[in-house]
Amino acid sequence: MDEPHVETDPPVEPPTPAQLLQRGKCGGCDKDVVWAFRPNGAKVPLDPNAVCFVVTRRDGSPFATTFKEFKEKVVGIQVKGEDGQITTHPTESILGMMVTHFATCPKAREFSRKLQPKK
Repeated sequence: MDEPHVETDPPVEPPTPAQLLQRGKCGGCDKDVVWAFRPNGAKVPLDPNAVCFVVTRRDGSPFATTFKEFKEKVVGIQVKGEDGQITTHPTESILGMMVTHFATCPKAREFSRKLQPKK
């Protein structure tokens, strides 16, 4: 006797980093940004749409891999803290790699004290 066909839900994709972070709009260019915190507690606007590459040396030449491709092959990342302690972040805890919105915003000079012209 044949087994009855059972409908199942399609697999659920895990949320992207941009879906996990607080979303907003840039006050200068009106593009989407997501917010994260720096180690010193300062908030930083990130561009959720910029593609980031990891550049490694392969056979003496620079080799670029998208972060998404890189993350699929990485087991974990070790980070040395300011106190000298090494922390291993398992792959599941790495949300992604994003570029600061100041690098992609056409109006970044209006917001960044570092980019404002000297008087």
